[in-house]
Amino acid sequence: MIKRAKLLFKTGQLNVWIISKEDIFLLKSVTQRDDDEHDLLVLARSGLNWEAILTECIAQSRYDMMCEIDLYDKLDKLRTSYGLETPIGERILKKS
Repeated sequence: MIKRAKLLFKTGQLNVWIISKEDIFLLKSVTQRDDDEHDLLVLARSGLNWEAILTECIAQSRYDMMCEIDLYDKLDKLRTSYGLETPIGERILKKS
């Protein structure tokens, strides 16, 4: 995640960084807030590096598979509710 962050601005000793859309997508995929589903759809339609999302999800799931399970569930919901197909949905299913 740190490598994908971009420096937004710097003033004095303050550096303000912004995380990537891919990391926002991944973080929103593991939460249960009502608005996150719509946010995920908007992010997905904006164009994402799906490989970065899958790689980070696997890295975050070293000790359990909760990140992968949550991400798969959200991708499945987006597919069934909005017809959104992603290149990683089936690959996560095989890993989970």
